[in-house]
Amino acid sequence: MFSCFFHQQVRGQAISVISSEQDKQILKHYDLSVRQPDSLGALQAVGQLISKLQSDGYFTASASHLQSIDSSQWQVNLDVGDRYHWAYLQPGNLNPLMQEHSGFRERFFLNRPFSYEDVQRLMENILKAAENEGFPFASVQLTQVRIENNEVQAAIHYTSGPYITFGDLEISGTSKVKPDFLATILKIASGSAYSEKKVSRIQNTLRSIPYLELSATPKISFQNDEAEVHLTLEERESNQMDGLVNLLPNENEGGNLLLTGKVEILLNNLMKSGKQFNLQWQRLQVESQQLSVNYQHPYLFRTPFQAGIGFNILKEDTLYINRNLSFNLSYPLSQASLISFTTDIRNSHTLTEARPPVNTNNLVGSLGNFSLLNVGVSLQLNRLNDILLPTRGWHLYSSVGIGRKSSQDISIETEEEINWQPFTRIDLRQYHSLGKFWVIFYRLSGAYLHGENLYLNDLYRLGGLNSLRGFNDNFFFASYYGLSNLELRLLLEHKEQTQSYLYIFYDQAILGRQGGGGYQVSPLGLGLGISLTTEVGIFNLAYALGKVENEALNFSLSKIHFGYISRF
Repeated sequence: MFSCFFHQQVRGQAISVISSEQDKQILKHYDLSVRQPDSLGALQAVGQLISKLQSDGYFTASASHLQSIDSSQWQVNLDVGDRYHWAYLQPGNLNPLMQEHSGFRERFFLNRPFSYEDVQRLMENILKAAENEGFPFASVQLTQVRIENNEVQAAIHYTSGPYITFGDLEISGTSKVKPDFLATILKIASGSAYSEKKVSRIQNTLRSIPYLELSATPKISFQNDEAEVHLTLEERESNQMDGLVNLLPNENEGGNLLLTGKVEILLNNLMKSGKQFNLQWQRLQVESQQLSVNYQHPYLFRTPFQAGIGFNILKEDTLYINRNLSFNLSYPLSQASLISFTTDIRNSHTLTEARPPVNTNNLVGSLGNFSLLNVGVSLQLNRLNDILLPTRGWHLYSSVGIGRKSSQDISIETEEEINWQPFTRIDLRQYHSLGKFWVIFYRLSGAYLHGENLYLNDLYRLGGLNSLRGFNDNFFFASYYGLSNLELRLLLEHKEQTQSYLYIFYDQAILGRQGGGGYQVSPLGLGLGISLTTEVGIFNLAYALGKVENEALNFSLSKIHFGYISRF
């Protein structure tokens, strides 16, 4: 016998372990630490070591009583014993489907060191798979256990218990949503197999619904082989009417101001079934206007699919008119996420036969008449803590697709051409709380459009309060761009359904166009603002300055954005 010392010490005290030479080699792989300098702490540390050894297959590991050598040292005799191995573990009555879902493989328990943690993990996986497939009262144990020559043989015995289905969803606190519709959103429709996973996701899913709020923890009651889910909900004022007024320098008439604005109406939960209608009108410049109408219909024909249709028309000064008719079919994924298949039909007609003038963004390009059919797929992931007033989490939207364009350049005599235009877009928004009063908001967005014959009326548009502040709405034309928006917010008030804050912001973009008339610039915007929540609505006021590279900040070209949101 010999004495080996573990070097973990607390306040000068250590544990001396007396063991055999063979056990010494095994104990090198284990950690013995004492967190308290008294006998209780030392006893617990030795107990934890024995438990770890036994879980790793050293079933007969044991230790003698703890003895105090002096004020700085404890002594214990420890016998590790032999390690046991699996001879085999048979699936027993565990059916192949449950074996697949629980991750059981016989080879994992064939001639391998015995580990109690592996057995415990397997049993937990079996029970978890069962409770997500309608058997929340299942049980599992090892039977036919035999130990010969330090080898363990056993078989799994699984008892499913009664098959449980979801019953009718019970809702209290509001009558503004149909129980059948909400049960479909939560994937707990009456008659479907009970799933603990679906129940655990109820709170996260409800956070993504703007017109409802959970006011108490969901309750589950089991009776007559049914699980009834009880939800206590509150209504949220999510319908809104927005107004935005921009006071901008009129760059066409020096010394004068230009008044532009936007009006938007958003209606959620139409007919108590989550249908959504959105109408937006915007005046961009003196002769420029835009109108958008969108409708979303969830759970089409009682299926999980969501269908949508939209129409957009843009009149750009006296240059061109763009019309766009779009359709989408979406499938909800877990935790408030969507995958969508989109199609849009776009056509553009010019209003002039002349080239557009050179603008302040150094862009020269040609216009063209074209028709375009786009098809694509998009993914939306939502991990925000609140869909209306987020302070933590993130939201991601990304899309990719290709378009077939039939076009004709009006500046020269050309025949109609057919081109393919691939495109991609991404938009990531993140919120980080810094204590109780500070929030950092960060947005990273970008897009890329490729084509052999891109016109001005083809391109992406940037500028304005929702993209690059400090510039007029839709000021920049670009076939590609990357944009970051950074805000530091000081919360003045953050209660239920309210949020007021001061903020400073910095916007930075890299954008440009490939091909004829190609260019690249790096504009930035910065400023400050305030958002106030009152009984009559939300007021937003922002002061912004914009700057293009190689140009100094010009306070005479600053922008003032005033917005109002009325929720009902």
